[in-house]
Amino acid sequence: MSVSTNLNVSKIVDSPIDSLDTVLNYFSRTQSQSMRCYQIWFDLEKEGLQLSEADVLLVIKKLAKDEFVSIIQVGARNFYRITFEGLVFQQQGGYKQKLNKDTFLKRQEESNKRTQRILFWFTGIVAVGTFIAAVYYVLEILKFFHKL
Repeated sequence: MSVSTNLNVSKIVDSPIDSLDTVLNYFSRTQSQSMRCYQIWFDLEKEGLQLSEADVLLVIKKLAKDEFVSIIQVGARNFYRITFEGLVFQQQGGYKQKLNKDTFLKRQEESNKRTQRILFWFTGIVAVGTFIAAVYYVLEILKFFHKL
């Protein structure tokens, strides 16, 4: 009888985003299968990931809410399977990539607003300077014609 040992080093999932991506990646690898929550948790644990079964269920519910995983009810049991939208989302980088993109877009928007404010004030200053120059030259023209 041989004894197999799990040589995988435990990997702690750092954040909810990492948990979502980890489970989504798992579904992507097993896309042709409908799986029960316990099976998913067990397989992830074999891979060395430290997620509780309750956490896996919460993640699956979020993935289902986002329509990346479908829930198939057979009697009282739920089976889960990745959807086409889930595959596409996973191939585009998943939740972490979306978060990075959203953060980038937010920073870009803030930068654009700051640039708009600077341009607004600069345009106002140029307009006031132009008005002062116009008044000065009108006065100079009046002085010139008044001397004649």
